[in-house]
Amino acid sequence: MDYRPLGRTGVHVSRLCLGTMSFGSEADEAESTKMFAAALDLGINFIDTADQYSGGKSEEILGRLLKGKRDDLVVASKVFNPVGKDRNARGGSRRHIVRATEACLARLQTDRLDILYLHKLDPDTPIEESMRALEDLARAMGVPPAALQRTIDDWNAACAAGTPDSLGRPAATRQPIATPPYYYGEVWPVVSNTQGALCHDVRQRVLDPFGHPIPRLYVAGELGSIWGFLYLSGGNLSECLVSGRIAGREAASAH
Repeated sequence: MDYRPLGRTGVHVSRLCLGTMSFGSEADEAESTKMFAAALDLGINFIDTADQYSGGKSEEILGRLLKGKRDDLVVASKVFNPVGKDRNARGGSRRHIVRATEACLARLQTDRLDILYLHKLDPDTPIEESMRALEDLARAMGVPPAALQRTIDDWNAACAAGTPDSLGRPAATRQPIATPPYYYGEVWPVVSNTQGALCHDVRQRVLDPFGHPIPRLYVAGELGSIWGFLYLSGGNLSECLVSGRIAGREAASAH
């Protein structure tokens, strides 16, 4: 299977996309399962559905098929078309886009969509209104509210008690989180890029949490991951050499 960049997102998708409009209508769940498995066997990693396909059954079946495979696939869905008797359960309004997307996520049993399309443009809604709704959803999607709230609560409780947090950071180095907006993201160290490791000044002196140099402690650049040497075509190697030279010079002159 050939793969192509998805616009300028950095994501690569198969040239062929599995459309699931027939899931739940022409194809029952058993047949849909066979089609899904055949597509994955061919190397297809791009799946397309919509909230209106088969009255939502397409997304429901796809949601069950995605279990255990969600992270390996790029999933797209669409909203716009009528999905209920409510006059406002359609179109490109912020109200409908948000509600329809929440329903898509529930049927797909996932916390995110990789691509969300508007099935059509809404002549009754300014395009700016629709785009703002899509932008806000893109920022929020994939964020588990309970996990975010629990993280903030644990942090603030440790600050109030004057005790170290779960990572051992002293209370004196932290402040309560009190002013929204709040953001949540998972960090995977294997692909981190430290660009110089510990917090330091231009003389490569390591700084304490209050911004003061720690006596006789210097830092040289390091590769922050097992792929760090590939970053910017090896740019980190230059950073390591330059920062190491500065650290050595400073340490020698001071001691």
